Amino acid sequence: MGKGFTPTEEDLQRILLQFNRLSTLLIDTSSLIRVENAGFLPSLASSLHLITVPAVRAEYVAGSAGIPFPAPVQVLESGLAEGVNRGRSSFKSEDYRRVASLSVDGFLLEIARTHRLPLLSEDRKILQQAELLGLEYYNALMMLEYLLYRGSLSEDAYDASKSILLSQARYGQGVLRYAEALHHYILKWGPLGKG
Repeated sequence: MGKGFTPTEEDLQRILLQFNRLSTLLIDTSSLIRVENAGFLPSLASSLHLITVPAVRAEYVAGSAGIPFPAPVQVLESGLAEGVNRGRSSFKSEDYRRVASLSVDGFLLEIARTHRLPLLSEDRKILQQAELLGLEYYNALMMLEYLLYRGSLSEDAYDASKSILLSQARYGQGVLRYAEALHHYILKWGPLGKG
């Protein structure tokens, strides 16, 4: 994704190609909360298969004051062996045993690495580790651009969600520049299926 620079047209084309291939996202607690608060979790969940690990559910429930865990997000339980990666390798109980002692962040990264799953996180340290591991990764701001590109959000819904998202998240100038360049590129060429 963005590395703190203004993307070239080639960079923007590359991200749209990634968007075209995107079908599943492994989501962390911070992104789940941000996406839900900004109001675009239903749209994202109808466009992508959202998955996470039990430790993220535990973090979410512990901090949610009785709000139930969002139903559209599938929690990968130990032994789950079907449908997780949509045709890729299954998630097996030995994966859980191998990474059980890791932190929540480490656990997510290991699952993403093992199964080559794209990661959705707002945590800069997780995103930096994902980049070092050669993983595909996004933040909630990029997922707004994804939804606009896919034609899953109107510009008005995009603007409302972006306003809420930017009021609760602190993105660096490089990330904001990257997202803005992508936004203009999407508007220039039109959302997928509408151009």
